[in-house]
Amino acid sequence: MKTLGEFVQRLQVDPAFEKQAQAFDNGDELLAFITREGYDFTLDQLAQEFKHGANLPTEVGGLTPPPRM
Repeated sequence: MKTLGEFVQRLQVDPAFEKQAQAFDNGDELLAFITREGYDFTLDQLAQEFKHGANLPTEVGGLTPPPRM
């Protein structure tokens, strides 16, 4: 399985992938996409990545953490 870091890196270098990831309206759909793509992390981990500022949304093409359900 691929890591959160690999996911963030792919967002930065693959505009088509980034666009796909941004298309989801809720966390469950985004998590299903993440899993289908072979990544293994939770939405909480993704949110923490953004929160810690290591990869701010503006640095990954404006992707923002999914809304909490």
